[in-house]
Amino acid sequence: MKIDCQLVPPLHLAEPGDRLFVVIDVLRATSTITTAFMNGCKSIVPVAEVEEAFRLANGPLEGALIGGERGGLTVKGFDLGNSPREYSSDRVRGQTIIMTTTNGSRAFRSLPENATGIVSSFLNLAAVASRCLRSGRDVMIISSGQEGGFSLEDTVCAGGIVRSIRKQIRSRMEISDSALAAEILYDHFKGDLLQMFRLSFWGRYLMEIGAEADLEYCAKMDVTTVVPIYREGRIGLAAEG
Repeated sequence: MKIDCQLVPPLHLAEPGDRLFVVIDVLRATSTITTAFMNGCKSIVPVAEVEEAFRLANGPLEGALIGGERGGLTVKGFDLGNSPREYSSDRVRGQTIIMTTTNGSRAFRSLPENATGIVSSFLNLAAVASRCLRSGRDVMIISSGQEGGFSLEDTVCAGGIVRSIRKQIRSRMEISDSALAAEILYDHFKGDLLQMFRLSFWGRYLMEIGAEADLEYCAKMDVTTVVPIYREGRIGLAAEG
């Protein structure tokens, strides 16, 4: 089994081959998506641009909720922002949600057309690692990053996946230097993920705009076994395979 990490968002990804992709945007898109499915969301359609979200909501996906952000703030006209605390059962159960965020939704759309992507956060980290192992495939972990650059919190989460797989695997595992670097960062910060968030660029920004409670929520580890799956432009709770 081979594990690799893209520590900055890729401009282009080669065809998947036999790889399974794991997408991370801890603050906050993948934490929010995981929470939405914990609370009974039917499906999520990630899109890159605000205009596309409105077009789908007014056409092919009429009746769907629209969620997401720009600059960390809810977009005018959207039903939901990008705080996982907004995605409660009474808001999202049985709903399809169109989502666009600055980094996370674009990361999904960067995957090859026929790729399978797992949605990962600290909330479901162990379950994601187990899913990767059961797939029997090589794994590419994608950090959504911060507007095309490096993201500390996404890299630490990636390292947690590497470490969790290492603990469970019985066969030989080959990890790239970037995956090893992520694992080292995880080992350094795993004792206080909230403090790591507070040190990170985006974590500091979220505190400035009054979203510190989201940091506390997103720092929770392994609170669910829900593993949302991205295939063919849509996220759902697909059967394994």
